Amino acid sequence: MMKMCEAYSKLGHDICLIASSNGYTTDELLEAYGIQYPFSIHLIDIPNNKSGNIIYAAKAAYYSRRQNPDIAIGRSVTSLSTLCLSQQKVSIDLHGPVWEFNKLDYFLFKSILDKKHLNKITVNSQALKDMYIEHGLYGSQDIVVAHNGSDASVNKISKTSFFAEDKINVGYFGSLYKGRGVELIIKLAEYFADLDFHLFGGSQSEVSEWQKEIGDTKNIYFHGNIPHAKVAYYRNQCDVLLAPYSANNVAVAGGKGDSSRYMNPIKIVEYMSSGKAIVTSNLSVLKELLGEDGAVFCDPDDIEQWVAAIDTLKDKKVRDGYGKVVLDKFNKGLTWEARAQKLL
Repeated sequence: MMKMCEAYSKLGHDICLIASSNGYTTDELLEAYGIQYPFSIHLIDIPNNKSGNIIYAAKAAYYSRRQNPDIAIGRSVTSLSTLCLSQQKVSIDLHGPVWEFNKLDYFLFKSILDKKHLNKITVNSQALKDMYIEHGLYGSQDIVVAHNGSDASVNKISKTSFFAEDKINVGYFGSLYKGRGVELIIKLAEYFADLDFHLFGGSQSEVSEWQKEIGDTKNIYFHGNIPHAKVAYYRNQCDVLLAPYSANNVAVAGGKGDSSRYMNPIKIVEYMSSGKAIVTSNLSVLKELLGEDGAVFCDPDDIEQWVAAIDTLKDKKVRDGYGKVVLDKFNKGLTWEARAQKLL
């Protein structure tokens, strides 16, 4: 959401982000995400309990009404539906099936489908759009597919000390919870002793647990969480990027739920922006984004396929070929600005 708001600001719009504070200040958020095109932020403190979502929605809707914007765009179905019913123009950006959110969101969403103040419904994958159509939840207008985005990356930077100059560096960026394939990466590190494997992300407790799992394996490094603004610098120093998703039961943020049917990972778009060779799971939702030729696709449970893929990518010409394909795809419409325009 921070990057989407920056994109709106970059396009010349006046933006105010309304969000829960989660203990952060406005300045901390702008710095953490490396925002170059600032915008105003209104943070809301909410209790960490079952009523938090309703309290947040009510406060967000109230503040938005006071601002009297031309349009309210976001992912909070409760607050945006409330604004729509009070005759404010809204666009709802959905990243999952609303019928799996909660009963209140489902009821409110159905109640506004044919309201004239509902400007647009957007989803972040074709697979998710198909699910909404199957459920009859598309109102009087089409559902717009707006894949997730990324900033353009700068590749020409010197390597940091923990990236060996004389080795192929294989990177993973993201969460360390269930469905993210960390076990598979550990096996790959054991097989390819001549390569270095770098994992970025995860809490300190998660990192500590995984470090116990690797035993005597010397070529795998857990770097933990790093500020979002610095992720691209580390990602661009890798030679190969891994995204090993499970074929099912892929946990969403917080480690709950299953998004394998419809997910559109921002991580994959960020990988594409770096112009690096990608090895990922053979899932239709990932091929929707990458295309058949945009990555080496492997069966999530077949370690031999992953070994063969990395073995092939030891050849720099092969790596560069895949990198060029995905970078071209990224430049043709996967920036945050391109996504922002689809939501307006």
